[in-house]
Amino acid sequence: MTQQGVTVEEAGTSFLQFVTVSSRDGSLSETDLGGLAARRLLVELRRVPGVGRATLFSSEKALRI
Repeated sequence: MTQQGVTVEEAGTSFLQFVTVSSRDGSLSETDLGGLAARRLLVELRRVPGVGRATLFSSEKALRI
């Protein structure tokens, strides 16, 4: 749809792909893997051209002071 020279496109809200992360030797817990994914993988996935949103379905470590 074009109005006054501005192009507006709709974005789909369905999931296109799921990525899972696991520890081969079992040395990392689910929380450790969630923290790793949040710090390293999620940032990189959001930089990929064409990616509108990347969401983490995991818990990550937090420090409360």
